[in-house]
Amino acid sequence: NIKNMKRDEIFKFIENYLFNFCGIEFEINEKTNIKNELDIDSLDMLELIIELENEYKIDIDDEIFIELKTIGDIVNYVIDLL
Repeated sequence: NIKNMKRDEIFKFIENYLFNFCGIEFEINEKTNIKNELDIDSLDMLELIIELENEYKIDIDDEIFIELKTIGDIVNYVIDLL
């Protein structure tokens, strides 16, 4: 189904960003908690927002995005905007 394909694609996009630009060196999944498990700062999060907006041609609300707790929450939020 197209939604699951998009879900996997968005997750891989986020995973790639975290590995390549934030220096994350361990396996992540949709349950990974952004604030507690990943040592990324607000600048990295802002950059991720910009990358997602550019890649998927969406408009992300920064205030909502900051409240998201897990990688899965981000994936769901992006899917809802598509």
